[in-house]
Amino acid sequence: AYAKFSGANLTVSPIDWTWRTLTVTTPELVCGDCTVTEPSDILNFLRKQRFNADYELTARQGADTMAYIALVEEKLRPALLHTFWVDAENYANLMRPWSASRSPFPLNFLVPSRHANKALARILLSKVESPYYSITEVEGK
Repeated sequence: AYAKFSGANLTVSPIDWTWRTLTVTTPELVCGDCTVTEPSDILNFLRKQRFNADYELTARQGADTMAYIALVEEKLRPALLHTFWVDAENYANLMRPWSASRSPFPLNFLVPSRHANKALARILLSKVESPYYSITEVEGK
C-alpha cells in the first residue's frame, strides 16, 4: 500500500507455500540484484529510490512519523505476535489451522510451529523482562 501511495511502480507476486517456506521471509522486495526483507528496510529502500510519501513533511513531522513507526515496532508488533502465535488458545484455534491449511502435506505440521517459535524468539529478544502471560494466568493473580 505504501509503495502504491508513494508512486512506485511494482508488481505484487503472491507467494506459493512450497518447500521455500522454511527459508523465505515475507514481505520481500526484490529489485534487480537487491533483496530487502524487513518492512522498515523496505521503506528506507523506497525512500532512497525517491519514492517517499513523506516528501512534503517538515523535519518535525518526519521525526514524528519515524517515532510512530518505532513505537509500533516496539510495542504493537510484539503484542500482535503474542496474540496470534504465542497465546495457546489463539494458536490452537486460529493460527495453526489457518497456516497448516495453506502449506503442502509434510510442511503443514512444521510451518505453524516454526512461525510460533520465531514469534516467541522475537518477543523474548525485544523484552528483557519475563514474557507475556496468557489471560487466564493474569486473571488468576
